Amino acid sequence: MSTILAIDSTTELLSISVSENGIILSELKDDKSRKHMVNIINDIDTTLKKAKKTIKDIDLFSVNLGPGDFTGGRIGISVVKIFSMLSDKPVFGFNCLDIFSVGCAITNIEAIKNVKKKSNNTINNINNNVNNNSSDEVNSSFNDNDYFNNNGNKNNENDGSVYIMPLKDVRNDEIYFSIYEVRNLTTKNDSDNLIFKFDYDNTQYYIYKKFGNFLIKSGEASKKLIQVINQLINFKNFSCSTCGKIFNKNEDDRDVINNDFYDINNINEKNVDDNFKRNLNKEEFKGKFKIIFTADAVKNYKELLQNISLNIRILDKKTNVTVDIDENNLNPSSRYLNFLAYFNFTSNLKSLPIAPVYVRNFITFGKK
Repeated sequence: MSTILAIDSTTELLSISVSENGIILSELKDDKSRKHMVNIINDIDTTLKKAKKTIKDIDLFSVNLGPGDFTGGRIGISVVKIFSMLSDKPVFGFNCLDIFSVGCAITNIEAIKNVKKKSNNTINNINNNVNNNSSDEVNSSFNDNDYFNNNGNKNNENDGSVYIMPLKDVRNDEIYFSIYEVRNLTTKNDSDNLIFKFDYDNTQYYIYKKFGNFLIKSGEASKKLIQVINQLINFKNFSCSTCGKIFNKNEDDRDVINNDFYDINNINEKNVDDNFKRNLNKEEFKGKFKIIFTADAVKNYKELLQNISLNIRILDKKTNVTVDIDENNLNPSSRYLNFLAYFNFTSNLKSLPIAPVYVRNFITFGKK
C-alpha cells in the first residue's frame, strides 16, 4: 500500500492532494488568499482529514519543482523536505512540464483516442479513481473506471501520432517547453524516456519525453515551433540531434534557445511555409497527426498559437494534421503530480534532485 501526499505551490493556485494506491482520496485547491506560507500547513491538515489520514500514514511525498513562482515553489519544496526528514519517507520531485503533459493527456484522452487506433490486447488493469474537470465524456469515463497499468503489456502501434507541447510562460518574454509523445507501444530503447503510462478504454497509452527543456524568446516562437512541427511530421523518429540544431544547448546542460535563429535545413522565413507544405503533401504521410499545446502560455500567447494552428490548416486542407490549444490545464495540478509519483514509485524509478528548477542562471545578491 502506498499513500502519497502531493503539493504544488508553484502558481497562485495552491494545490494539495492525497492518494492511496493511485486513487485520489482528497484534493484541495486554494486560490483565494494567495498566501501559501500562511495557508499551506492548514491546507495540508484539511486535505489529510478529508482523506481520513494523518501525516504518519503518508508513505511518499511529492512536489512540483518548477519552474514557477520563485517564493511559492520554494515553500512547497521546503515543506515536503521537512516532512521527509522527520518521517524518514522518500520524496519525488517533478518538472512542471511533466505534470502538464500528464494532465493534458488525461483530460484530452478522447481526442487522443480518435487519433490512436484501439489495441486488441487484453490488459489487466488496476482500478483508480480519476475525477477531472474536463468534458462530460471524459468525466464519465474516468469516474471510478479509469485505469493505471504497471504490468508492462505491449500494444500495437498505429499510424496516428500525438505530441503534447506544454508551454510555460516564464516571463521576460520567454517560453519554457518540452515535447512529449503519446504512444501505444513501448520498447526497451525508449524506457529511459518513459515518464508515465495509463489505460483508457482497454488501450494502454505511454507518455514519452522526447526532448526538452527549452527556453525560447516569444518573438521567435512562431518560426521555431512551426519548424519543429515540420520535422515531427517529416521524421516520425525525430532525433534529439535534429531538435538540438534548432534549440542549441548551453554549456551548463540546460536546453536554451540561442538568440540567433539556427536553420537546420536552410529553411528561412520566406520558404518555411513551402517546405512545410511539401512535407504535408508527401504520399507516405497518411496517418492522423495531432499537436496539443497546453500550460499557461496558451492563454498569455493565445494569438501566437492560434496563428500557428491557422497557418497549418491553410497550408493543406487535405492533410490530417491538427493543432489543438488546451486551455483546461493552465495550472499544474497536484492530482497529476500524485499520479506521476505513484507511477515512479511503483516502477522503482529515481526522482529528480529535490531542488527548485530554474530556467536562468541564479545570480546571488551582490554579484554581477
